Amino acid sequence: ANVASMTLRQRRRALRFTCANVPPLVIAPDADEQTSMRAAIAWIEEHARCSGFALELSSLRWAVVRTPVMMLYMCALQAFAGATFLSLSQRFEPLVCPGILCADPLALLAIGTALTFPLAVLIFCATQANREVRLFGDSLQESIQKVLSQPPSTEAGDEADVLYVQLRVKAAEALRQGTVCWPGGREVGCCEMVILVICAIAAAYVSILF
Repeated sequence: ANVASMTLRQRRRALRFTCANVPPLVIAPDADEQTSMRAAIAWIEEHARCSGFALELSSLRWAVVRTPVMMLYMCALQAFAGATFLSLSQRFEPLVCPGILCADPLALLAIGTALTFPLAVLIFCATQANREVRLFGDSLQESIQKVLSQPPSTEAGDEADVLYVQLRVKAAEALRQGTVCWPGGREVGCCEMVILVICAIAAAYVSILF
């Protein structure tokens, strides 16, 4: 978890550097619609290559560690769930075999608590890195808004329509690039942090109370 947190911190610094060194989108004032859209598409593609190069190392590292990190996250949740279940089972009528009830719920609580802090730091770093990605996408959208705000005219022909759609697709892809995701493609967000904290508080309360 600590290695993954350092990877995400490096990723955030790379995103900040990329956002701070974005070349401006230059379009001639007398350029027609097709020329403007071609220039914007070329600018987005160059932008994507630069950001991909800046995030390449952290992307490879995160691809290696994200599955073990997810397993640690699930282990922490299972430890809290087990501590809660054992505490309630020992307090009320036994629901499982007596051998399992002899287990100490505080041991599971200690395991989950030991995993909570590094996982919380990791999730916080991931949400901050994803925030930088959104800011990066917002700045990109703002730069090409003048081109996107004017749909192609009917006189421009089918080629202008194709370029307009291609520009919108490229802009949408640029927004998704660099997002920190779990295995399966789900974006890492604050929801994981909330679930982890709620489970930890509930398990601690039940284990100590009962």
